[in-house]
Amino acid sequence: MSYWFRNDNRLPQARLAIASYVIVGMIGVLLLGFWKLQVIDADKYSSLAERNRVRYIPVIAPRGRMLDRDGRVLVDNRPSFSVLLLRDDPAQVEKHLAGISDGLGIPVEDLRDQLASTKNLPKFQPIIIKPDASPADVAFIESHRSESSGDIPVLEMIPVQRRRYLPGGILSHAAGYVGEVSEQQIEASNGKLRPGDFAGKTGL
Repeated sequence: MSYWFRNDNRLPQARLAIASYVIVGMIGVLLLGFWKLQVIDADKYSSLAERNRVRYIPVIAPRGRMLDRDGRVLVDNRPSFSVLLLRDDPAQVEKHLAGISDGLGIPVEDLRDQLASTKNLPKFQPIIIKPDASPADVAFIESHRSESSGDIPVLEMIPVQRRRYLPGGILSHAAGYVGEVSEQQIEASNGKLRPGDFAGKTGL
């Protein structure tokens, strides 16, 4: 009789030992996972968190003026604004795409083409959808910054300098012109140029 009681007492102890090992193993796996997140992948997740917190807005440097030997201005700059589309939240972009099209006078198809051509860029990186905003464009964006006017949070503006040439295109063959970069220029720039950037096309 005592033999069976002794076996009955041993059986729960064996199960408790196995359960203890399983629990210790699970705790070990969790600690290993926490250590991997906190130590090995710390830089990776810190960078991702920083990208979610910080939005990079490009600051475009003005191009230099062109002068003749007497100091007269041949090519100058004029102040303007470029319109940026913030792509952090694709659902918000899609929601406001029709309103942006109507307000800025850009066909929806063109906006979708620009989004498609920049789909490989990081979502936190805005794209220029209108390089030279008109006064009406500026007024539209400013009027839609408040919720009472129908907020469009995916639009932003940056001040830029646009080229101003002599009337009638005088010396245009020598001064040349600037234009939006092509896909070939972007690929050859090693990441220095982005869609919507402007670069010299010909001439000085």
